[in-house]
Amino acid sequence: MIDLRRLADDDAYRAGAVRKGADPEALDRLVDLDARRRSAQTSTEDLRARQNAASKAIGRSSPEE
Repeated sequence: MIDLRRLADDDAYRAGAVRKGADPEALDRLVDLDARRRSAQTSTEDLRARQNAASKAIGRSSPEE
């Protein structure tokens, strides 16, 4: 199994994958997609935290608010 973090950070690991027949362009695409996935996951977690904070604020508000 390919460790995506090592693939992105370790040139020797990447060279080994290419020596075993991996397509360098496909590896670049894979690393890019993984970075985009991580970014989207971080954004999702931030939005979820904001939603939870808003829900708590609504729960603490008085009926008049």
